[in-house]
Amino acid sequence: MASALTLIVLGTVNFYGAVPNNQSSVVPGLNLTSTTNIEELISLYARRKNYINYCRYTPGIGAHKLHTATSSWNMARHNCQDEGGHLAVINSADEAQIIGHLVDTANLDMIWIGAHDLFNTGEFVTVQGESIFKAGYNSWERGEPNNAENVEHCVTIKRSGRLNDRNCRDTLSYICELNYLQIYGQK
Repeated sequence: MASALTLIVLGTVNFYGAVPNNQSSVVPGLNLTSTTNIEELISLYARRKNYINYCRYTPGIGAHKLHTATSSWNMARHNCQDEGGHLAVINSADEAQIIGHLVDTANLDMIWIGAHDLFNTGEFVTVQGESIFKAGYNSWERGEPNNAENVEHCVTIKRSGRLNDRNCRDTLSYICELNYLQIYGQK
């Protein structure tokens, strides 16, 4: 029986069966042999979903798309979901550096990311429901979080790669993430 590759991307199943010359019938020109690297498939998906302008794909971390248009934190969260991703969750200093570079390249000071303390003040969690400590990155700007005027409950990242709390109703640019773990390849 010929080998096949099933790629499940955010709930969409794409079946790549044996076709002449090991070419995908779904994506012409993509060689899908048994040695296909999952990183190539993620990169392809990222390109197809327009994660390229002000975007960065990093193997093992994922694809990030910076939106320079501004919105409230909740609207940014919805927009990222509409694209099949989520507001970026920072899992490491390396990821913070990558995002900080995107912010700097776009000449912005700070952008929304996927963390907040809306449930319990001072207990910051990601849009995926885990604490920012468990997520792997909690490097705050000096003096932050400070919950200024008792209204700062959503998290931004500055070009320095450090976190800051802001009023969720403020309008800022934001970054969406297509997480590496959201894409599964099976043979």
